[in-house]
Amino acid sequence: MKKTHELKILKFFADAIVVNNKTFEVRKNDRKFQIGDIITFNCIDESGMPLSHPIHEREYEIIHILNGYGIEKGYVALGIREIEKEMVYVIIVQGIEIYRTQDKEMAEMVTRELNKANEECKQRRMNNHEPYVDNCYFLTEEPMERSERSEDRNLNICELLQKFIMSQK
Repeated sequence: MKKTHELKILKFFADAIVVNNKTFEVRKNDRKFQIGDIITFNCIDESGMPLSHPIHEREYEIIHILNGYGIEKGYVALGIREIEKEMVYVIIVQGIEIYRTQDKEMAEMVTRELNKANEECKQRRMNNHEPYVDNCYFLTEEPMERSERSEDRNLNICELLQKFIMSQK
């Protein structure tokens, strides 16, 4: 079973990990580290006081564990790799999220289609001298929480366009 380990780290070492110059961590093996476990780091200064540091926003996976072979008894060298944050793409209209997906190309296509349909509706209503509320559909991206990764809360593109057309009647 995967565990998440919160470890303190000096700024000097945190700096090297963040720029990928240090891809290992030597630790006392008092936590039963396992391959696949997650490490989050809390950066501290030499007196043990917490420091603000970009490493706080990152997670690392243990990909290798070395003990023995020149490593002092009771210690391990952990091979670590940063876990890339997946992005979620969100389409928002009038401050309301209407579409969420991990597929950037799909999100861009849906945004283009909605804005195209919006522009056509706008032109048609202006030509008929009808009132019109202009909706701007825009796309934003945000880091996905780990709990969201398996979910992809998409609406079908046809459903989205149908909802848009109905909202303009």
